[in-house]
This record gives sequence, structure tokens and C-alpha cells, in this order.
Amino acid sequence: MSTQVPPKPTSIDSPPDEGLAAFVGKRVYVAGDFDVLPCGLLKEQLRMIGSRIETHLSRKTNLLIHGANAEAELERARPLGVRTMTEVPVLLALRAAGELPDRLLAALGVRGPLPFDKEIPPPPRVQTLNPEPDDIMRASEAIRAAQLDRYGLTIAQLLRCWCRAFAERPDIRVLHATADRPASPATLAALAPRLPAHALALAAELGSLHFRWVFKGERDEAGSDLGHNGGRINFVGFDALRWCAEDESYDAKFDELQAEGSTFLRHELEASPADARLWFIHTSAEPRALGTVESYLAHGAGRAFVWYWQRRGDSETDALVARLTAASLPSATPADEVVAGLCARSLAPAEAQALQRWLGPDAVLLLPA
Repeated sequence: MSTQVPPKPTSIDSPPDEGLAAFVGKRVYVAGDFDVLPCGLLKEQLRMIGSRIETHLSRKTNLLIHGANAEAELERARPLGVRTMTEVPVLLALRAAGELPDRLLAALGVRGPLPFDKEIPPPPRVQTLNPEPDDIMRASEAIRAAQLDRYGLTIAQLLRCWCRAFAERPDIRVLHATADRPASPATLAALAPRLPAHALALAAELGSLHFRWVFKGERDEAGSDLGHNGGRINFVGFDALRWCAEDESYDAKFDELQAEGSTFLRHELEASPADARLWFIHTSAEPRALGTVESYLAHGAGRAFVWYWQRRGDSETDALVARLTAASLPSATPADEVVAGLCARSLAPAEAQALQRWLGPDAVLLLPA
């Protein structure tokens, strides 16, 4: 003859899905010490909604509501297969049904804040993507076309030329120079809903980029201070770009420098990625707006991407730029002489002319005195 094993009781610590139906018409046994309502008052509330309060546990009992010091009752309920529940879900169900209003709690001598009144967290924010990704694609193509008209090369091409020319300065050492391939057409189409046009224009021609240099005779710092005695570019690449929800904005890391400060694409919560611009965000300073990718790279190249060039009025940054400037051609050097000097540094004439148009007087930082 087989022996039936009674089911294990179900323990409930959150509001029952069935609401007050979990108690109406049910045989309920109440035991233990409770935090909010005394045992007698809790029983009375249950009677008022239609529960049948039991005087002992049995197989006919539907529910055991227990507080502290009810270990013996819980132990007896297990072999009987009785459902068990703590005080909190009972009170939450009563509150949700309007059976336990604040005025009643006050009349019973209960004062808030109540341990079961938990603030409902807001729903997770969902970033609004660009509504017309095809328009973003067309805008990015127009940006690259405008760069070609203005300088003779696109920004991605100019940046590669800048790295090649700067690496030939005799007073610096290049410690790292790598660049990944640009995004494929399929990847660009996938990025279009998630990027502003000015960033997508760069993604079409450049992936991640890491270029790091120091002055000769200086050692490179370890860890997060790489480039401290020189400069650094460290684009994370658009394949790795991830938007993160902050208190007032969405941010995506663009140029990773160190934990305390890096450059991010940022847009307001109500906006879309199409409106994102670059911001330098540092733990010890106010965020600094740095505009589009094109303006960011022109500004950085004009300061040789020295350590923390993004910070305004930083003494270390200014000292590094001053050191380069003192060892470079004068800023008043005529444009044709700058172009000739760049051609002598393995650049094609069209590349040299484009760099000079792009950087203007700051192009002399590519040419030692």
C-alpha cells in the first residue's frame, strides 16, 4: 500500500497574485508576534473581509499567517501541506484593496513610516533611438563631403596623417599606434539609430584608435596614467560603444583616458542620440562641452593630444603644450613653408595642404624648429 507524501507548504513573502481572494472564505490560522498589527487586530481585519479564523492547525486549514516566535506552528504546518504567509503580504493586500487606510492605522495607534510601504521603483528608462536612421546616414555622408570640400581630406584621413607626421618629431617617442578597420556598411546601418551623424561620419572611416607618445627621456607611466608625460588618443571604437543611463543624460564613452576622466557622447534623457555631443567628464570638475567629433579632433590635434588636453586651465597640460611649442616652428610661419615642411616628413602634397588647412597656425606643432 503506497503512502501519500503531503505537499510542502508554499511560503509567501510578497502580495498574493489573487489579492483578497487569498483570504476570503479561507480557513486561516494566525500565530506569532507581528510588527504592525497585534495578533488580535490582525485576526479582526481578516474576519471583516470574510476569513474563517481557526483555533488550531489541521489538514482543513488553508493558510497559516505567522509572525516571529511561530516556529512550532510552522513545523506543524509542513507535514499538513498548509500554505504559509508572513504579515507583510497580508497587509499589502489589505492596503491595496482599501481595507487598511491610513486613518484606520492611525486610529489603531500605528504610526509611519510603515515597514511594508515600500516605494515602487520607477520603470527602467528606455533610450529613444534616432527615429529616422536613413536621415542620419545621409547627414553623415554630407558631413564627410563637406570635410573634403573644406580641407581636401575627411577628418578620419586627417587624423591618420597627423599621427604619421607627429610620429616623426625627433623629440618624442611613439609608444603605441594602432587603428582598427572602419565599420562595415551593415554595421554602419546598425549604428545609425544609435549615433549622431557627426560620429557616424567618423565610424565610416575609422574604428578604434590608440596613439600614445611621450617626450624622449621621459618614462611612460603605468596603469591608468598612460601618456602622462606626453599625450594619448584612445578611441574605444563604435562597435564597443554602449549608452548608459545617468541621472540626467545618456552617456557613451568615446575617448577613454582614465577612470577619473574621459570623453563621452552625451544627450539629454528626452532627446535621441542624434542630438549627442562630446563632453569631457571628470570626477573633480564640472563637465566640459567639446562639441562635435570634428571640432573635438581639431582642438585635440591643435594641442598634440597632450595629457588631459580636454581640461581648461590645467597647469600640466599647458606645460606640455608650451614644451612642444618652444621646440617647434613659430606659429607665424607662412602656410607654404608649413606645407613644405610637412611634405619633407613623408606626407603627399595634398595631405600636407589638408593638414595645414585643418589646423591653421597649430600645424607648426608637427614641425620641430
